[in-house]
Amino acid sequence: GQNYSSVPVKLQGKSEAVIIYNNLPDILSHAGISIMAAEPEPEYGDGRVHLALEIDRVMREMAPAGWRGDDTREKQVLNALFPVMNRDRQATISLFELLKNMNGYE
Repeated sequence: GQNYSSVPVKLQGKSEAVIIYNNLPDILSHAGISIMAAEPEPEYGDGRVHLALEIDRVMREMAPAGWRGDDTREKQVLNALFPVMNRDRQATISLFELLKNMNGYE
């Protein structure tokens, strides 16, 4: 069980989204883009929460089954993430490496 006291309410119960949320500052800073580069501030608050939820949604809806280790399917995942990451190649690759090493997106 995770301690949800430090997790935004919108992410509670979504362990994959929490991992993404916690890693976004590093992913985006290494790429040289700000957290809000992709979109304006969402009406419910934290842009990092919005981005983590969007990445989680994309992975659940668009990542093909058995994508890890399959070059073609991994490219499909990268292509799905690229627009979400504001078409920033470095940020997309950094995020992809995180997702590839996470459990949960099979």
